[in-house]
Amino acid sequence: MTDPTFRSLFSVTVPDRWTPEQALAVVEFIGDLRQAIWAHYGDLREAIWANYHEELTEAYRERKLSQPVRPLPGTSPDDSSCGGPS
Repeated sequence: MTDPTFRSLFSVTVPDRWTPEQALAVVEFIGDLRQAIWAHYGDLREAIWANYHEELTEAYRERKLSQPVRPLPGTSPDDSSCGGPS
């Protein structure tokens, strides 16, 4: 049995009773949170990203996935939408 990854420890369910305004507020909060994290850990972002990419590559090799695993938009420090310092 393999150890759980950080991501596998969480399960997110979105309430179906949110108003569009509430949903937008959550999306804006997540964007603000991402910016705050990159501002705080900006100096380490390259190392963090390299480690994440290495884990994805290893998972691809071990599982012999049919397609490479690609990060979601906004998760790469090279992606301007991540809110990281430029």
